[in-house]
Amino acid sequence: MTGGVLWLLQQTVPASPLPAELRVANPPASLVAQAPAAQPQLANPVPGGTVLEVPADEPVVQGETQDNWLVGATQAWLERTAPRHELPLSAHDPSFDGGAAATADGKETEERLREHIDVLARKVGEMEARLTQIDALGERLADIAGVEPEAFDFRHVPGQGGLLVEPSSLSVAELDREIDTLRDRLYDRGDYLDVLEARLRSEMAERARTPSAMPIRGYAYNSSSYGPRVDPITGRRAFHEGLDFAAPRGTPIVAAAGGVVVSARYQTGYGRMVEIDHGNKLVTRYAHAQQLLVKPGDLVYRGQRIATVGSTGRSTGPHLHFEVRVAGQAADPRLFLAGEVSAERLAELSTR
Repeated sequence: MTGGVLWLLQQTVPASPLPAELRVANPPASLVAQAPAAQPQLANPVPGGTVLEVPADEPVVQGETQDNWLVGATQAWLERTAPRHELPLSAHDPSFDGGAAATADGKETEERLREHIDVLARKVGEMEARLTQIDALGERLADIAGVEPEAFDFRHVPGQGGLLVEPSSLSVAELDREIDTLRDRLYDRGDYLDVLEARLRSEMAERARTPSAMPIRGYAYNSSSYGPRVDPITGRRAFHEGLDFAAPRGTPIVAAAGGVVVSARYQTGYGRMVEIDHGNKLVTRYAHAQQLLVKPGDLVYRGQRIATVGSTGRSTGPHLHFEVRVAGQAADPRLFLAGEVSAERLAELSTR
């Protein structure tokens, strides 16, 4: 191949000045030769009997150097003599496929993009599951806190708006970061709501065990009955440890708070009485009942019927004697019924 190229290069110089040592004695027989009519006289003419083929789409420019003819001839000879395993030398070769590399690159890019989409889809699935949990948690919190369900309705997109300033499309990397940020915020909000639910449930349980519900509905208590008073039977001054609710015989008596019945029997002075333990050394008593509807060991809930109004024991007429005791000591029931006793205050009373 080198000899043929050198032979072709020799044709571009005048016939006389080329040194003999640079001339090719026997140019390749496969070289094609057909010179235009206006071709100048060459120093080493093409050997007889060979035909030089010039590609039809390579026009010969008549000028001072005839460069186009030489380029076409060289290209034609190199294509004929190149081994089959070599890459094609020009787009004229039928085996030349200029889009093969681009196709391979496109498939690789498509595969990478699909993998990235799969990762984003998994993240979106995780967020959808977390949103379902938050929706359910919001409904429970609304129920516990007594809030309207609409306040915790996360299933509708809130309204948004504003001016559109310098808009730009998100790249895949930017979208990935936005999804990661949103996922982290969802988990943070979910954890916060979990803690809030636990706290509300704890406070709800404390309220359920605190005797703040009226033991008789529809009838007021004698506000001056707790504390020092003139005893209605002896006429002597004495301390009264509870509140008296005057009501007709048979009026339902309900538990002021949830707890466990520790006593349901007749006791001297109290008559038929129910005693309920609410935990934290907190106990309530319901005395002078006509009928007892519970027995020791029963678990009662706030507002449950436990007895009916009567006048048993040391009593002048149908009424309910209601007591609240903390660590065995009588406490003013009015504070509990008004909801003025906090968990901290109750703990303080329990340590006395």
